[in-house]
Amino acid sequence: MASSPTPLRLLPKLQPGPSAANPILPFPLKKGSGGPPTQAERNVDLLSRATNGVTLAELARLNQMGRPAWLREQLAPTAQDNVVLRRTLAELGSLRLTIPEVYAEYESNAGEAVRDIKQAAIVRAVHSDWQLRERMVDFWHDHFSVAIQTSGRTRLGHHAYDREVIRANVFGNFETMLQASAKSVSMLEYLNGKENLAGSPNENYAREVMELHTLGVDGPYTENDIVELARCLTGWSFYPLDDTSQPGEFRFRDDRHDDGPKTVVGVQIPAGGGVSDGETVLTFLAEHPTTVDFVSRKLVNRFVSEFAPEAAVDLVKAAWVRGGGDLGIVTAVLFSDEVADAATPWNDRKVKRPFQFAVSLLRALDLRSDNSYRNVMFRLTGMGQDIFGWPAPNGYPDSSAVWSGDLYGRWDYAADVVRGGFAGIVFPDSKLDEIGGGVPTTALAERLAQVLTAGRAEPANVASLQAWIDGQSNFDARDFRDAITVMASSPDFFNA
Repeated sequence: MASSPTPLRLLPKLQPGPSAANPILPFPLKKGSGGPPTQAERNVDLLSRATNGVTLAELARLNQMGRPAWLREQLAPTAQDNVVLRRTLAELGSLRLTIPEVYAEYESNAGEAVRDIKQAAIVRAVHSDWQLRERMVDFWHDHFSVAIQTSGRTRLGHHAYDREVIRANVFGNFETMLQASAKSVSMLEYLNGKENLAGSPNENYAREVMELHTLGVDGPYTENDIVELARCLTGWSFYPLDDTSQPGEFRFRDDRHDDGPKTVVGVQIPAGGGVSDGETVLTFLAEHPTTVDFVSRKLVNRFVSEFAPEAAVDLVKAAWVRGGGDLGIVTAVLFSDEVADAATPWNDRKVKRPFQFAVSLLRALDLRSDNSYRNVMFRLTGMGQDIFGWPAPNGYPDSSAVWSGDLYGRWDYAADVVRGGFAGIVFPDSKLDEIGGGVPTTALAERLAQVLTAGRAEPANVASLQAWIDGQSNFDARDFRDAITVMASSPDFFNA
């Protein structure tokens, strides 16, 4: 049995608040100077928002290509990805199986299939060349959120939900994603669509599709509109996962459908429409100006600025209308210089959510896993972000205020990873030479600021760390790891 790791000498108790041993805390939101950024600073800012963590290698590529070319490349991902990613994903046996295949192999062990899809999210976030796609997949999973633990059907159907609903449409059309989500096993099971019957409508999905997926909580609809939409969606179900003909496929039950006339948010639905009743309303909701505003605002809040300046939101909305809901066009504008100029995200950096924090540390240090990141998955649950595990249909919160309160789990994670005591993460002493970049010890703090924050660390924090390094009589590998841990536990790294 491995021995318990000894406490850090530099931050022995990881106490909150400033102290002689811990001069970097507390952790305020980083505020910029307000001055115009340099082109190099803009490049770092783009990578911090469009990837799961800046790496010096990717920054060098972006500096060479320029932001427009890098963004165009990211918006057109090829089917092929790097060898490390493909090899690691291949270790997750259930990943590429269809719903009936997953059902046949994992019906009695759905937990293993769930672990595969959760680990795959981490593997892709760490290793994929198509980082923007992974960031947007994460957003749309929150927007069309399904709690994977709801039932055996959601656990066994989530592979297809991730692959065919979210990933297939991440740079496609918003309405297509909305319709696919509405007809998926996962969403129908999670929000009780299969229980929505003529004469006894279940309003769960009808309420959430308007409140969370399209119009927003303050949208132009009433309680009666929710009831009427539920009537439109009666009979929407799916074939059982063990069905021999169409397992897990969408199924419209005409015998359970309310075929009378309906009115939803002013839209007249004549009698006799069948499955088209619901499809027609979903199309209407997808194209509604309030939906465009609501979702555009969410996108700006997630990827640009929590303050969502109207000028930035207006640019994204205009792209949405211009492209008819084409999410590739929307995403291109979302990460454009024009939106950045309107929102100045470098002045109001957001606190990373646990998932992004955990992944960005591995990316910055170029670390690998020998167990497909299984222990990272478990640790994320302890940090409050169990992958696909948010129980409510509104997705994980997207607010610095929510995620900046309890940081102990992230401090412990950083300390364990860097000190080499995190099972499954390979971090030998030989890796320290690569991270150090051959610089002398007298310049090591600045080097770590480059590796972990791409140069965005506050000078005072760098100076504090360098003073500690200079004060060590015999700076060794353990001291080096302590120094990395301090930089990884600073506000400079906690903020995206």
